[in-house]
Amino acid sequence: MKKLSNSIKDSFMNIVFVKDRTQTKISRIVFLIINMLNQFISFLCVAFGLLIYNLNGAGLVYGYLILILPLWIGVHSIIYRLNDIGNNRWLTLLMFVPIINFGFFLYLLFVPGKSVSK
Repeated sequence: MKKLSNSIKDSFMNIVFVKDRTQTKISRIVFLIINMLNQFISFLCVAFGLLIYNLNGAGLVYGYLILILPLWIGVHSIIYRLNDIGNNRWLTLLMFVPIINFGFFLYLLFVPGKSVSK
């Protein structure tokens, strides 16, 4: 469990503070956990924007500006997962196609990564 926790922390830090997008890989479980955390962060950003919107009229603008962080995390986690599978990173653009993105997320979640020989 400690190894998984360290793996999640390292992967999250690699995503936020971009190290090397071409070599970084994340496993299926780490991908799932990071995306669940990312959804929670997105929810908090929207809630924060709505809260400020009720206080003054510019809150939605702030909420949407804060949503740049979850978008950044989401795109980079997909890039790292595609590196693990061995696919082209340009497939990340499929996450912006409305119906295809759900199937693509399931694909990323269930396809095993390539084994690395030591």
